[in-house]
Amino acid sequence: MLREGRDAAAIWDMSQAVQGIVKSMQGVTPDDYAGEENLRLSNERRLEILGEAARRVSPEFRNKHPEVPWRDVIGQRNIVIHQYDEIDLMRIWRFSVEDAPALLKTLKKIVDELTAAGEIPEE
Repeated sequence: MLREGRDAAAIWDMSQAVQGIVKSMQGVTPDDYAGEENLRLSNERRLEILGEAARRVSPEFRNKHPEVPWRDVIGQRNIVIHQYDEIDLMRIWRFSVEDAPALLKTLKKIVDELTAAGEIPEE
């Protein structure tokens, strides 16, 4: 598979993970989040996928898209995976309701560009 194809696949995975986060967190308060273990676990899994997919994007593609906070996204994945006992629930809640919608817009724009270029099939 061409490197560009892997980049496109990873961007698609990232957009799907963020979309799931945004959708599942609509109207969720910090107290709701703290009290819903299944929601927290599914959100953490999506953060793992988001960060792992971001890690797989080539440095060249990342350099072309500095609007994506690559380091932060990958770093959050590392915390969720390796420091799961130190997860700050409110930090994840804030990302999910404050930062994820903007990241989703950014990723959708990139997905649209990749789709127009034929690198991602149209749905």
